[in-house]
Amino acid sequence: ALGAYIIGLTKSFESDISSKKDAAIILDENELMINISGKNKLKTMFLKTFAAQISDNIYKVDYSSFLNECNNPEDIKKKITLFKQEVSEDYPRIWDNFFKEIVKKSVALEKSEGMIVYKLRKDQELIDLILKDEVLKKNILKVENFQIAIDKKDLSRVRKRLEEFGYVGIID
Repeated sequence: ALGAYIIGLTKSFESDISSKKDAAIILDENELMINISGKNKLKTMFLKTFAAQISDNIYKVDYSSFLNECNNPEDIKKKITLFKQEVSEDYPRIWDNFFKEIVKKSVALEKSEGMIVYKLRKDQELIDLILKDEVLKKNILKVENFQIAIDKKDLSRVRKRLEEFGYVGIID
């Protein structure tokens, strides 16, 4: 049920983890560590979805352990919400910073729908032209491994300029 909730197969997750009083979950104030006092198999299994067990009652949280089974920003937000609901809504600042950081990192890259990437063949004349021609330099981004990126809105301009130098049909 927990896994299905995290990956979005179900819209809610009901548990009785927080209602079990035989094992308390304590969040460390200085490190991303969780201490569980007492024995409770359900809580232990639950904690393993967020943290790596390093001793009988101590769990360590890091990016890898917390983000396990998360595939996108929504999965991460759901997992944070679940953690807050079931472990503690009153958590130390280090935990708040960790949650903010992983949410921020989950949206650090934005897919550019407007860019097209081309791989250059070993044509030194073309490479020199792209590096030196003012029109091409202005409209082509250099990418690693002999690749270039051209904004879709600049394709026509780049195509026409390349045609002036005899490069016909290489930009579609």
